[in-house]
Order: sequence, then C-alpha cells, then structure tokens
Amino acid sequence: FREPLVCLPPSDHRLATRKLISVADLRHEPFVTVSKEAAPDFSELLLEQCRTAGFRPRVVLESPRAQAVALMVATGSGVALLPASAASLAKDLSVTLRLREKVAINHVFAMRSAEPNPWISKFAGLLAGRR
Repeated sequence: FREPLVCLPPSDHRLATRKLISVADLRHEPFVTVSKEAAPDFSELLLEQCRTAGFRPRVVLESPRAQAVALMVATGSGVALLPASAASLAKDLSVTLRLREKVAINHVFAMRSAEPNPWISKFAGLLAGRR
C-alpha cells in the first residue's frame, strides 16, 4: 500500500491557508516526529526530504505513534510530515497540506497463509482495495 506524505500544521498556523507547500517552506519550523526507534525508515525519509530541501529539521517532540504526533500538532507543538491516513486523525484541529515534492511512503504487510485468521483476512482485503 503506497500513500502520499503530507504536511500537518495546526489549524491556526501561518501556512494553514495554503493548499500546496514545499518541504523548504518548513525550514524554520519546529517539527514533531515519529521516533527513529519506532520507525527508522520513516525517520530517515523525513531527514532525507529536509536535507534535499537544504536544512536539518529542528525536532522538538517525538512519539512512537503517528496518532500521538498528529495530536501534538493539533495542540500547537509544531508541524509534522505524516502519511495522509495518519494526518486525518486530527482533522478538526489541524490542516493537511499537499507537498510539491510528491513524496510517498510504502506500507508492507505480511501474514501467515497457514491457519488464516478471519480478522486478518478482512484487514488484508481492506488493504488490497486501497491499492
């Protein structure tokens, strides 16, 4: 499953009225991120995007869960780059901005084929429908 990365600023942020931004527009912003321990590849993707834009992100808060990051953004703690599905968690208190860079993240799921669990099979069916 592949989904775009989006920027999530608080709803009262100076960039909140824009629909499309560049990662470089976030150069001076405090970042709230998913911790490197919880998601090393995602953390590296964030650093790579910022390096390409010419800066190192100033990370002020981290969490092992994307849901917590979205809520920290909603309280005004900083901005975040998150998968679009995670950004929707705080949609009433933040906004979702598309990135000019068209960055995407791949989610990979695996399951045992022996002794299939009906709930896991339903989840796999939902994922297959999102391709």
